[in-house]
Amino acid sequence: MKKQIRFTPETWEQLLEQKKALKKPINEIVSEKIVNTLSTNKNMVFGKCVIDVPMISAKILDLSDEADRLLKKAQHTTIAVRTAQWKSPFVSVEEIILQII
Repeated sequence: MKKQIRFTPETWEQLLEQKKALKKPINEIVSEKIVNTLSTNKNMVFGKCVIDVPMISAKILDLSDEADRLLKKAQHTTIAVRTAQWKSPFVSVEEIILQII
């Protein structure tokens, strides 16, 4: 069974609040969350999981080097982009789905 980390609309609002508080771009905050998740839970790297991350840009290159490195460390990473079913009041959001199998 695949594990999932979902960034829900509520989580997205929290990210936007963090962005204001920390004065960091969303992709940095999301990158940190990916790094924290993948580096603290080995099963997330070597097991099966799905990470759904709404991002302003769907480009994997917008993630930090560390987040990118950890995702590549997972043996097979599939990246698919889909339109989110909801929109943030501040930005239009696309979901990037990083599927590690």
